[in-house]
Amino acid sequence: MTSLPISLPPDYSPVVKKGDKVTNGQILATTKKKPEMLRQESLQASETMIDLAEALSVSDGAVRKFLTKAPGDTVSSGDIVAQRLVATGLKKLIVYSQVIGTVSRFERDSGRLYIRSESSEAVVPIAAKNADILSPLAGTISVCNNDQIVIESEDKALTGSEGFGGSVTGEIFVLTPEGDKAAIVSSQIVKEAIGKILLLPDIEREALAKADAIGVVGILGTELSEELLEHCRSSKLDISILAIDPAIGKKLVKFKNPVILHGEEKSIILQE
Repeated sequence: MTSLPISLPPDYSPVVKKGDKVTNGQILATTKKKPEMLRQESLQASETMIDLAEALSVSDGAVRKFLTKAPGDTVSSGDIVAQRLVATGLKKLIVYSQVIGTVSRFERDSGRLYIRSESSEAVVPIAAKNADILSPLAGTISVCNNDQIVIESEDKALTGSEGFGGSVTGEIFVLTPEGDKAAIVSSQIVKEAIGKILLLPDIEREALAKADAIGVVGILGTELSEELLEHCRSSKLDISILAIDPAIGKKLVKFKNPVILHGEEKSIILQE
């Protein structure tokens, strides 16, 4: 049996209770705060632009992965146009439209979505963004209060030696150092790693900063240097990091399903 604690941010309240059985992706907690209103630009009387790259906090080229509406789709007020799991891996970031019309185009290079209104009147240049906290695995709620939810699960767990950061969920992305280098360098942190958990021996500080900036959610290191670990202890990073035994690394290389990495709890949960 595996225990997974999930801390609730201020202003969030649970929508489950102790003893409830939950499934992967089920909403655990939500906020009563008003949705954040996103800046949009009314280009002409019948068209509105939503800057989804800004709204989702991702690179322009990564936005297309999170679209729920495509050119030609109709949109009603309150419809979801994009959504993604943020760095914690437990929170779904949702962008709603308050414009009624049709998606006219999406610009991959800029991450901007354009909606053409069915009315000839000027559209309201507003969209809303909100987030719910989701369960990353199936199990039973053993603790539930305004500060924390704990899920007991039958999913398998592995343990690391030293970790930093909260719970994140993602697929394993394996990286090996180039040439005779001992650690991953910045040039190896590519866009394909966005939203993934990197499995590697060691990583340079500059590469770690880049991974954190572009949206890599976690790092599993089999040979992390003491210098890097000391840097992690003194830095506030959005990315979760765990030092693991090389034998565990060999097992994870072959694991294809998403895993849950909890840095501070020093655990990796394998979702079958």
